[in-house]
Amino acid sequence: MIAALLAATVLTAAPPSQAVPREKLLAAAREMMISIRYCAAITVDENGRALARTVDPFPPDEKMIVWFATNRNSRKVKQLRRDPRITLYYVEFENH
Repeated sequence: MIAALLAATVLTAAPPSQAVPREKLLAAAREMMISIRYCAAITVDENGRALARTVDPFPPDEKMIVWFATNRNSRKVKQLRRDPRITLYYVEFENH
């Protein structure tokens, strides 16, 4: 099973004509973010290329803010100082 940030079980449980309540979607996302140990932090370098690296995040806080530790001299910190946009990608693969 692949678990992406948008919880497929929540999205497919509602008929297509009905919007999923924001609180329900956030609760499902929070549950997945807590249960998945690692995620990819994706930043943009000075040439506009997306760079992904694995991080070990803390669980999201009440505002869905996610913290993770890193070296302040790392490339990702330099990239975030230049361009503060970041994407966190959570995925879990079933062992076969």
